Amino acid sequence: MTAERQRSGAATTSLGVVAAAWLLTSIFYFYQYSMRSAPAVMVPELSTAFGLTAVGVASLVGLFYYAYAPFSLVAGVALDQLGPKKVVPLGAASVAIGALMFSTADPTIGSIGRFMQGAGGVFALIGAVYLVSTFMPASRAATLIGATQMFGMAGGSAGQLRDR
Repeated sequence: MTAERQRSGAATTSLGVVAAAWLLTSIFYFYQYSMRSAPAVMVPELSTAFGLTAVGVASLVGLFYYAYAPFSLVAGVALDQLGPKKVVPLGAASVAIGALMFSTADPTIGSIGRFMQGAGGVFALIGAVYLVSTFMPASRAATLIGATQMFGMAGGSAGQLRDR
């Protein structure tokens, strides 16, 4: 997307709509970060459920990052080419479907699900930053990106809570 097209899109998009989209994307970042960190406190339970050793569970959980890293590039290109309205919901759907697959306790399906969580999860942060940098006033960019990061860190903390 060219700078001129970005500016014209920013001019025609209501700031309230963009703020709502940013907030939803930031909440998505909270959710995906909690999904990313939650398995760290569930290793014994996951070992039992999947029938794996702690090393096997670590490998399974680590699949998130094998998807997250390369899909960072995919997310940037997709957002530039297609825009956040089309791309971010697909990322959220990928995380949700991946979570359902991970919950099956089947190692193969769970592995695919964990990979999908990583592939879709990357669209949360990159999508929120894209919305801020494209549609919000530049004077608020650092504050809003910092707030987005705060949502993620809060999600990481929430993912570590156990109900016992």
